[in-house]
Amino acid sequence: MTDDRDHGFAEELARCGALPTRIIETHVDDGTGHCVRCPAGPQADRLTHPCNLRAVATEALVIQARLQMRKNAEGIGWLERGEGPERPERGRA
Repeated sequence: MTDDRDHGFAEELARCGALPTRIIETHVDDGTGHCVRCPAGPQADRLTHPCNLRAVATEALVIQARLQMRKNAEGIGWLERGEGPERPERGRA
């Protein structure tokens, strides 16, 4: 889980469409337990995998999924209320 600052970043990142997915696709394990994209600094090896950016991007995907579920639930609210969708009037033959 990320800290509060990272959670705020994840919420912003969740608004960026496919960007969280692209981050997750590129910030992968190099086979030695380190992120291929994140250097730890000039004197050090790469950051361990998963890196913090990948963790934030993963949280952003969870936020996106929750928002989509909420949007879908609002779209079928008429069903829960026992109402039917609006239907056009049929003409008589």
